[in-house]
Amino acid sequence: MRKAKVATTWLDGCSGCHMSLLDLDAALIPVARKIEMVYGPLVDAQQFPDDVDVTFIEGAVSTHEDVEKVHLIRQNSKVLVSLGDCAVTGNVAAMRNTVPVKKLLQTVYIELADKGCALHRLLVEIAAEGERIAHQLRRLPVRE
Repeated sequence: MRKAKVATTWLDGCSGCHMSLLDLDAALIPVARKIEMVYGPLVDAQQFPDDVDVTFIEGAVSTHEDVEKVHLIRQNSKVLVSLGDCAVTGNVAAMRNTVPVKKLLQTVYIELADKGCALHRLLVEIAAEGERIAHQLRRLPVRE
């Protein structure tokens, strides 16, 4: 049986979701027997490969380079999975895309500081650009 070609990447974020997956420790051994890691922060591949079965994307799309990277990954992946809240919603990193910095700082650190209000999460704009996201994994860390 052919091993599934799997890739991971992170965009704008802390890489905590990748670390959470690695924290599964021994539970990863049976998975490792069934996959071939072809791209990711732990793989020495310089360019995203063709014909990837599943790609996990962590982090927010917050730059033009991120948009280009996601398009390339989508073209070369059968299944795209957004991994973690930053990839699913854009989270804090993507807020800079829709709000001028001065207004954002004024709102967060002055207007809302004493009210205890949480900032709303913004949707990642990948879906609006026609990209297919097969699955969304939120609320990491993953538990066995």
